[in-house]
Amino acid sequence: ELIGKRILVIGVGAIGSILAKTLVKGGSKYLDIADFDLKYPENVCRSDYFFATGVIHKTDELQRTLIAISPFVDVGLYEDTTIEKYKESNLKDLTVKEQLIDELNSYDIIFDCSADNDLMYILDCLDLKNICINISITNHASELVCAFNPNIFNFVNNQFTRILNNKTDDLYNPTGCWEPTFRASYNDIDILLQLAIRKINSNFNKLNKQNNFVVKESQNESNNFEVVDY
Repeated sequence: ELIGKRILVIGVGAIGSILAKTLVKGGSKYLDIADFDLKYPENVCRSDYFFATGVIHKTDELQRTLIAISPFVDVGLYEDTTIEKYKESNLKDLTVKEQLIDELNSYDIIFDCSADNDLMYILDCLDLKNICINISITNHASELVCAFNPNIFNFVNNQFTRILNNKTDDLYNPTGCWEPTFRASYNDIDILLQLAIRKINSNFNKLNKQNNFVVKESQNESNNFEVVDY
């Protein structure tokens, strides 16, 4: 069910790049990606990029990588100019809003992996007809939060500010990153994300309702993980 959907992944850093590769390796055929950021050689350790390609737009490198993985995948680059126009209008330009809704409704599923609160709020307010999924991770990759529309913004912020232990006083400042980011290894991120993708895909296959959930290390068993549904 999941691989037959038209999918947009917004934000292809550590989480988004791993997600995109997993989807394509799983058989996804229609995938667009969006990110304005550059990839720097010193930043590749937590994401699915290569040192050898040097400084390059993340979307350009990831597009080539995904096509190299599967000859059946159609990978497009989504330009987020309409999103930026809507932001610049302080969410007041109704013409741009309708254009943005039409663009985003061309997808069956939107994965927001951007860690951008403004974008998360916008996607939540647009009343889209498709499925929008926000994937966020706490500092040190202690937990992964997965939220589905509607009411993504309130759920995610409540988890990060009131429920989960997300201390941000020791964020990492890597060379080439445009802002401080959470501390976590590729392995930390990949484990949580793969469990989340497995649950999402299972719900699609069983036609179950997609409920918000959190993936975290089990308190009862070391080196094991649990999924908490909401």
